[in-house]
Amino acid sequence: MASVLIENNVCEEEIFVKNDNDLSSKNVYGDTINYNLHLGSHSFTIGWIIKSLRENDKKFIKLHGNRGISDATWYDVSEGKGFLSIVLRITLTFVDSKSSDDVYTTILKIPGIENYHQIFDKSEGFEIKYETILKICELHNTECGFYTDIAPILSIPLPKVFKTKIWDLGKNEGCIHMEDLRDYGKVINYYDSASVEQVKNVIKHLALMHKQILTDKEKVWKGKYLCGELAASVMLEKCLEKFLEWCEYKEPYVSYINKYKKFMLNKNFFTYALKEALKELGIIPVIAHGDLWGGNLMWKTNDKGEIETDIAAFIDWQNMFEGSPMNDIARLITNNCSGEIRREIEKDLIENYYNQLKKEMEKEGLAIPYTKEQLKKIYQIQFILEAIVNFILFKLSETTNKEKDSKIKKEMYEIAMLKTLHALEDMDHLLQGDLKYLFERFGQ
Repeated sequence: MASVLIENNVCEEEIFVKNDNDLSSKNVYGDTINYNLHLGSHSFTIGWIIKSLRENDKKFIKLHGNRGISDATWYDVSEGKGFLSIVLRITLTFVDSKSSDDVYTTILKIPGIENYHQIFDKSEGFEIKYETILKICELHNTECGFYTDIAPILSIPLPKVFKTKIWDLGKNEGCIHMEDLRDYGKVINYYDSASVEQVKNVIKHLALMHKQILTDKEKVWKGKYLCGELAASVMLEKCLEKFLEWCEYKEPYVSYINKYKKFMLNKNFFTYALKEALKELGIIPVIAHGDLWGGNLMWKTNDKGEIETDIAAFIDWQNMFEGSPMNDIARLITNNCSGEIRREIEKDLIENYYNQLKKEMEKEGLAIPYTKEQLKKIYQIQFILEAIVNFILFKLSETTNKEKDSKIKKEMYEIAMLKTLHALEDMDHLLQGDLKYLFERFGQ
């Protein structure tokens, strides 16, 4: 069924540690590389990577399975932007490599806190606590669970994952070993705007995924992934403070924030939006990606390297949870579309998603389990949540923005400010209109 899966669907607890000497004692490939070379300060070795590739990566086996390996280099492709993990691109050179291009690359994602304080500085009040580390550990293990429990039943574009290793805090590091998607697509950043056509393609994939979740008979995931993005509420107050520091044009931002600060900082609203609202509206939950913004979507590229409208892969599933069918759509269009494009999409968003899911369910001889009114209401609630979470993404993006051209950086800042203003305007409209009851409940 699945078009892209874990190659061998393996979750490894003891992948190479016990067998670290096996590979060297059975070196039938003519490798000259030191298998025990560690990837920086991490426990994983080059031997671990080579063994995983030769056992699980079908592409590597087909193209290079019998070639000896002479060298390896690696670097963190996230460049500090992934504050919950580092993502190593590992390049292997062969004994008989004919040129500098005759190499093979693979990706190892390792959770940790190395990049945390590059983004959240201690001086700003962002302290790394043991509970935070436990949460990061849980998020990594959730992503491992996605690739072992859920990816096999889905037909949406996903990266091929070769091995996953649970992070057992204090005992062993965790990791996800996967294919390098660099040649297949590109991500967009917070300052870029997805187009109407790109969003429509995302909706098609989400409708298919939701159908497959709703019709899955085994439901091995049921009740296992309930946390969602509640952790975001912990960072929000400091992010709001930083936003106001950076804000060159205080109004109308200050007025909106003062008006809704109590509401935005009320963790009970986060719980309501992510969990209770579904029950209140009678909405059957699906698996939500939980962090579907431009950095976690790889778009296909053309021969010129230009981004197109089709999806190459949905990546970074550590925030996955049982949630609303509108959760991911709201995150994407609130945080990775300009206000103008988001408003254009919203005109027929519910109709579009409803028709896509209806078509998918009818293929199984089933009726769609939602009404348009249910979808409209839960989208409005999710939009409010994402308008709030936008302040966190603003902080992350401004802190990690490495643009050196001051003029371009200023333009990026202006894009972010305008997007934030449009989100605040529409949040205000809803909380004084259709969703006023929520403001009265959580903001007074």
